[in-house]
Amino acid sequence: MVNKKTCELLTILIGSPGQSFKYDDLSRQLSVSTRSARNYMQDVTAFLREQELAHLVQVTSKGISFLGSNSDGSLIASRLIDRDFYLYKLSSEERICIIALKLLLTDKACTLSSLEKEFNASRVTLMKDMEQVRHLLSRYKIAVHSSTSQGYRLIATEKDRRELITRIVFHSAESFLQLGGKINIYAFFMNEVCFKDPVYQNLSEILQNAEDHFSAIISDARFEEILFTLKLAVARIKGGFLIAPDEAEEESVRRLSSFKVVEFIEARVSAAVGIIFPYNEKVWLTRKLYECHFYNLKSIEDNSCMQTHLVLINFLDQIGRALSIPLAEDVQLISQLSNHLKDMKKAYKNGVVLYNEFRDQILSEYSAYYSLVQKNCCTLEEHFGYRFSDDEIAYILLYLAVSVERYFEEDTIPRVIVVCHSGIGTANFLVEQLKANFNLRILASTASHKLSDTAKDRDFDLIISTIVLPDMTHRSIKVSPMLDDSDIIGLQRILLEIKKEKRRKRLYQRKLQEVNHIESEGRIRKLKEVFPLQNIILDAECSDWQEGIKLAASPLLAGGSIIEQYLSAIEASVIANGAYFVFCPGVALAHAGPGDGVNRFEISLVRLSTPVCFGHKINDPVHYILCFGSTTNPEDANIILKLMNFISLEGMLEELDTYRDEALLYRRIVG
Repeated sequence: MVNKKTCELLTILIGSPGQSFKYDDLSRQLSVSTRSARNYMQDVTAFLREQELAHLVQVTSKGISFLGSNSDGSLIASRLIDRDFYLYKLSSEERICIIALKLLLTDKACTLSSLEKEFNASRVTLMKDMEQVRHLLSRYKIAVHSSTSQGYRLIATEKDRRELITRIVFHSAESFLQLGGKINIYAFFMNEVCFKDPVYQNLSEILQNAEDHFSAIISDARFEEILFTLKLAVARIKGGFLIAPDEAEEESVRRLSSFKVVEFIEARVSAAVGIIFPYNEKVWLTRKLYECHFYNLKSIEDNSCMQTHLVLINFLDQIGRALSIPLAEDVQLISQLSNHLKDMKKAYKNGVVLYNEFRDQILSEYSAYYSLVQKNCCTLEEHFGYRFSDDEIAYILLYLAVSVERYFEEDTIPRVIVVCHSGIGTANFLVEQLKANFNLRILASTASHKLSDTAKDRDFDLIISTIVLPDMTHRSIKVSPMLDDSDIIGLQRILLEIKKEKRRKRLYQRKLQEVNHIESEGRIRKLKEVFPLQNIILDAECSDWQEGIKLAASPLLAGGSIIEQYLSAIEASVIANGAYFVFCPGVALAHAGPGDGVNRFEISLVRLSTPVCFGHKINDPVHYILCFGSTTNPEDANIILKLMNFISLEGMLEELDTYRDEALLYRRIVG
């Protein structure tokens, strides 16, 4: 019998072709006993034998492994489920969610009789299911109206219907029985019921064109969710089910970069499908694309983005300082890790547990980074509202490792000398082979009898030779000029060791040379342009944090860089999100979002004569309040970070307290 657990087991095998799994490994990933894992494997074997695909899975004393290709995996997935679920045995949870989908897709009543025929289940079973459906829908404030004569019908807005449909398909725990990230039972149901018309196939190409046009990079998972959202919008508009107007949403959404993406998509969908997107539909789709974030669009578009950006670059700055690497200046790292963290939070909120099959290997390989992340991730955890698991930290480590590799890319490229005994032609052939297969720098190609002279005064890491060299003090490896498989494996291993050694050496050198980045530059470039002397207020009196924010913002308000609306937005942000911007002990960084009333980026500072409390557990009371007008430019946020890092230097606040004159304090900060 094929059910959810056997599908999950197949997902594990197909997702790692060629890898052997012990029953203990499978039982841990499936959260079942070893005996149950064996039983599920028997079901898998029986299903594959029935489909004449048994040769794709091998069971030996070493373990269980999938021997097929990606296309073989897709073939298995396509045969797991058909439209009437004859091969697939629905669990009660899956049946409940599919009944909920059926109700969400129609404004008509659904009777028990129709459900009996479709699901081949008894009336008693379906009545119990309907109670669970009521419970599921009530969690999202959707009511089920029922009558003996007409059946069950939902009372819900179109927006709520679509939100829950998407949640069931992509974010419910049961929906994550995906094979190759392409099929799950609910997505299959929606494709059969709503998206069978060939016109929906064009939407994928339109979305890819938008991706290219805006130079955006969307992860596979996000692409599938955006594509589904677009298909759902088209199907519902064609059926006459439209999103109701929302004036507040319309005003905020139009400023988002994703609104331009939606206009691009809408023009092409209208031409391909023959429908017009009402303005309310474009607003809804803009918000959905924003939630699925295009990686290369503006990273700071509202206050939520600004909060995440500041917290993340603070985290990266702490890690970077420990490694002596400017991680907080890696724009690619900030953008991609920010989006990944948002995805992690979304999965957590939806009850989805992220599993990283390479966790142990990653934590072992990057143990030093792991210790640093563990030590500093409390700020991220506080911002996102939950404690990260080791599986999630392993994902974060991958982003950090790639950034470090990128930073040291030139410094860690192995430098080699090639030795060949067969002549210049063979030597040149080997050199080209090495260039085609590896990222290395070839300093010279020589004969063995000239090696000593060639190596003299050259800084190299490895000698690659076609003959066995006499005992040498330098590292060397013998290969065939044709580079067979064993040569390539051997070279991969030794070149990786060299890169690791060079990276460790470079890190050590950086630590020896480390000086304070801000102090050595004579403060922060461009700070004078956005932080004029008249924006400093010293020893002001105030009674509470609200008054403190007004004082700090007053120079910006007087200079026209912000408007009154911005002050209200800052206060509302503190009330809604807590005192997250109390950046370090005694210092608050007051701000709202770029769309909350900002005319230009500028910074102001007030020193309070009597500190006030914002409600931060650790960093209260606040003696200094910085205020700035948020913009969509990440470089402005980096200026803020550098300024905060300067102020939070050991002993700096005590030194700033000694200045009685605005000009002296200004000169100390700006230089």
